[in-house]
Amino acid sequence: MRHQVDLLFPPYRLNPREDRLFRGDTPVPLRAKPFALLRYMAEHPQRLVKHEELRKAIWPTTYVSDGVLRVYLREVRAALEDEATAPQFIETVAHRGYRFLPAVEIVAGAAASTTVPAPSTTPMVGRVEELKELNDAFARACAGRREVVFVSGEAGIGKSALIGALLSQIATHDGVRIGRGQCVEHRGESEPYLPVLDALRSLCQPDSDVVIPAIRKYAPTWLAQMPGVIEDDAFADLQQKVGGSGQQRMLREIAEALEQISAHRVVVLALEDLHWSDPSTLTLLDWLARRTQPAQLLIVGTHRPVAALPGNHPLRTLVQELAGRLARELTVGALTVTDVATYLQRQGEVADQNGSSSIE
Repeated sequence: MRHQVDLLFPPYRLNPREDRLFRGDTPVPLRAKPFALLRYMAEHPQRLVKHEELRKAIWPTTYVSDGVLRVYLREVRAALEDEATAPQFIETVAHRGYRFLPAVEIVAGAAASTTVPAPSTTPMVGRVEELKELNDAFARACAGRREVVFVSGEAGIGKSALIGALLSQIATHDGVRIGRGQCVEHRGESEPYLPVLDALRSLCQPDSDVVIPAIRKYAPTWLAQMPGVIEDDAFADLQQKVGGSGQQRMLREIAEALEQISAHRVVVLALEDLHWSDPSTLTLLDWLARRTQPAQLLIVGTHRPVAALPGNHPLRTLVQELAGRLARELTVGALTVTDVATYLQRQGEVADQNGSSSIE
């Protein structure tokens, strides 16, 4: 049985079994790759971990630039509330690598959390039609019809809140499997399939007895890029077996794996900020949308308006080719003055209720 211990570096505790970071008893959100980076450094404290060592440990079959590494390191520092100029946790050693500064205590692992995050107490306002369209797409996916929906809108317009509302509503549906991935803005080379790997890891966490065996059987090249999901020895052996696999094999594998995983329960993949996506992820979306095999699969991708993207941007081409035939477009517009007033009123009502409860 693997990873039955936690790594303690007060006030933080890292739980490798659930891929979760805690400050005291409070979960600290951290995406899959930044978590893997933090975990590796916490497992090798107080010594220099060179760039190449990190790359081999976390991206064993993929070349990743120093720029990508820095993006993830910023996420880890933000989660730890650490400052690069006066580090308490992660020190940068110029042109060489990083050093995890605190001593790390290995402690008995806490019991797996069964707490379900409470839904937002502030209702969605002004998005009734958009939410209905997404729920209709989910219903079609439940009926065995694969669905791809592109949700577009300006930055800050509420795309993520809309997706969050959908996922909160369908989370109570019997047997739904939800994976959520996030694209990251890069100035250099981006990691192939980054948001999809994030989504797959989140699929694995609550339903590992079904999802992990399916990925191991049908998509081993993907499992070889997800450290910490299976036992370390098995992971190292898998890397040896699938090293050097090409894009066509990866596309075929993940399509078959998702179809198997969705055979009895609908699978929802929410991929955010596709305007920052790597080209490989967009190629995969095109591949999944064009397959004719039935699947209980809903893919929802958010992005900024394609009209604002450069003419040769691959996302612009993808949306134009798929929309209307193999995918649906949903545009999130600005809230009306009435919507904003209603939203503020309801927030005030929620705040008053919370205040009254605390006084009582």
